[in-house]
Amino acid sequence: MDIVETIGAYAGVIAFLGMALLILLYFSMGRDLRRLREWAGRAPERSAGVQDKFSEDAAKKASPKSAKFRFPRQPKYIALLVGGIVVLGAAASFAAIQISGDGTQTESTKKEKKKKSSAAKVSSVQPSQVTVAVLNGTSTPGLAATIGSSLKAAGFKVGNVTNASESSVVTTRVLYKKGNSAEAKAVAKQLKVPSRRIAKIDRANASLSGGANVAVIVGTDRADEAPTPEQSQSTPSTGQATPDGTVQPQ
Repeated sequence: MDIVETIGAYAGVIAFLGMALLILLYFSMGRDLRRLREWAGRAPERSAGVQDKFSEDAAKKASPKSAKFRFPRQPKYIALLVGGIVVLGAAASFAAIQISGDGTQTESTKKEKKKKSSAAKVSSVQPSQVTVAVLNGTSTPGLAATIGSSLKAAGFKVGNVTNASESSVVTTRVLYKKGNSAEAKAVAKQLKVPSRRIAKIDRANASLSGGANVAVIVGTDRADEAPTPEQSQSTPSTGQATPDGTVQPQ
């Protein structure tokens, strides 16, 4: 609708300019014709031969096809015509450029508004209202527990901390249940996970997440955050519950 309104506005401007030019040309031609008639009425050199040439008999013999409109060839009219064409062409080009620019600006504006709206939703997420399950997708012991601790320190509620459905995950991903994309983006922002690694949760990991809004599948790209052997010895072994009720991963 915005493009249609824009085209209509520019078409109206072009039509107005064209109409103004035609009116100017009409009055100019009328004035010249009036002067020509006045001059013809006052011309003393009209002779009888000229009158006979345009007599009634000659007019009857003249063919109707010979009465054709001839555009005046005075430089003034030619200049007006050329000027009108130039004005209309310039107005049409300007309108096309403006419409194209408005279309591009509209798309850019829509993307910018969508980006701002998404950022606003993420910033409005309350970490304390988001439950995050941390699933270890590697064979590194204690890695998921470390990630869970960092999320808990950021204010998120940490749910199940256990093994993922696969143990050879390379890159960490953030998965979310339907309607929790903003929460997933907030978790990904906290963990510095790129937005391209945010997706809906699959059935296998959904069953392991224990009803959490968001699940983090930890990959080997976070292996440097794994606990040291001394830290691992101080944590419960696989399958034992931690003090907060979560399950320690392998």
